[in-house]
Amino acid sequence: MAALLRDLAGLWPIIRLGQFGRTVPQWQAAATATVNRYAMAATVLASDYYETERRYAEIPGLFVPDLVEVPEEKAAASFRWATSDLWIPEQRDPPPIEQRLATAKTKADGAAEKLVADATRETIVGAVEADLEARGWVRQAALGACSFCKLMAIRGPVYSDADAAGGDANSRFQGDGDFKFHDHCNCHAAVIFRGQTWAMPPHVREWKRVYDESTKDVTEGGAALRNAFRRALADA
Repeated sequence: MAALLRDLAGLWPIIRLGQFGRTVPQWQAAATATVNRYAMAATVLASDYYETERRYAEIPGLFVPDLVEVPEEKAAASFRWATSDLWIPEQRDPPPIEQRLATAKTKADGAAEKLVADATRETIVGAVEADLEARGWVRQAALGACSFCKLMAIRGPVYSDADAAGGDANSRFQGDGDFKFHDHCNCHAAVIFRGQTWAMPPHVREWKRVYDESTKDVTEGGAALRNAFRRALADA
């Protein structure tokens, strides 16, 4: 995503102090066009990945995934949220405008990365739903992932439809679905085909060991289990 962030940084000067009403919408339009360009390239790569994995699994026949586009309103809402603090009235004693601009840029970068990543993940999700030879997908979380992402990764190939995808979940993981992802999330969806088995990678096996050990005495479910796991990871 480095190239995406570099291109977005080049657009940031469009926003001018004292001219937010005119220049912020201009920036939002330019940022949306940039995201769409990167999403198109990313979904092509996701489709190539899916087709390659299908060949490696020796699945007969041809299957071409549909490429997912970034919904216009989803991009608009993301960038409105990212820049919303620029409009705080002076009566509310907001932080200095320089600080608010820096915060808005960080939020916009995360939102843009998620928009592109969502398109790639949803391309894989849609292919799994449409392809009768697909068993499901597994969440691949980075070594430095948050505790929630690690918890989802240890579940293995249990996701099989869009209802589990959680693409509409927000940064607090609120929303539908189990496969939730957030801004700055580097998790990917890896397809598993019928007849294939999933071997848990060593780092995921270690996360599962920590989870099993930290939750063995927890009597409540849900948040209690997640919190015990989070604390154990922090202490490790």
